[in-house]
Amino acid sequence: MLQPDTQRSEDRGRAVQLRLIYADTWSLTKLAALISFVIAAVCLVLTVIGWNTVLELHVLAPVDKILHDVTGDRSYSLESALSMPTVLRFVVPVSALTFIVGTVLGPVCAILYNLAVGVAGGLTIRLDTPR
Repeated sequence: MLQPDTQRSEDRGRAVQLRLIYADTWSLTKLAALISFVIAAVCLVLTVIGWNTVLELHVLAPVDKILHDVTGDRSYSLESALSMPTVLRFVVPVSALTFIVGTVLGPVCAILYNLAVGVAGGLTIRLDTPR
């Protein structure tokens, strides 16, 4: 909730101070869920695009060659071990955890802010008119 704190001084012109004295927990929960969903979706899309790029550019071929030279085992390949389903088996749970943790942190931050307002007085935003 914003509370106007109007002050007028002759040398500075017109100024308005707004003080954030209450953060609505449900609104911040919805905002945190939306932001977390976007971050999780971007993480999934970038992983798919990045992994397809790595496979198309054959970036793992030199690493496979070094592994074959060191171990002497020609049957093992990083490209087959780190296939797209394997990568997605890791990324999908990480994205789900990102969504869940981000959604939970929204109301926690709102509650902590509401508790801190009693001590610190809230966040003050000052708006001045140009001279």
